[in-house]
Amino acid sequence: MGLRLSAEAFAQLEDDGHKYELLHGVVVVSPSPDFAHQLFQGYLYELMRAHARTHGAGVVVTECDIELAADVVYRPDIMFIAKGRLGGVPKRVQLAPDLVVELLSASTRNLDLRTKRDDYEAAGVREYWAIDVATLAATQFTLRDGKFVSREVPATEKLVSEVLVGFGLVLSTIRRAIDDV
Repeated sequence: MGLRLSAEAFAQLEDDGHKYELLHGVVVVSPSPDFAHQLFQGYLYELMRAHARTHGAGVVVTECDIELAADVVYRPDIMFIAKGRLGGVPKRVQLAPDLVVELLSASTRNLDLRTKRDDYEAAGVREYWAIDVATLAATQFTLRDGKFVSREVPATEKLVSEVLVGFGLVLSTIRRAIDDV
């Protein structure tokens, strides 16, 4: 039911421009995100990156593979890794990010809210945001004693990170910026 690989073999695949992930040993491809998704991701990334740089908090990257287990490699929309955790610039990331952001779409919603949520929890991701780009509502998962605790955040309420200290925003402000394009 698909190409089966280890994370090590997956890392050897050539980049052909498609978004591949390794889901419990099975290579899966995701369709390209739509334009609104890309705009939203770009704005959120810029805000998070500027905050992290200004405060010397760590690094924020987009579309970068993370190896969470020997058979799990994901490429989150955005991730933050706290300063000092990487120990340099690795060829590939083989640790759980401190914060992962996934932007939900119709084709990835169930995967993001179930399978990826469980895998991020098991890997020790400290905070996970699942954001619905259409409604701008978010679910914020925070790791407590090895388990995610969730909180629903409406579009007009401030979403505040516990791990990217001092960073927070009202998601509807990004929509206004996108609407001005």
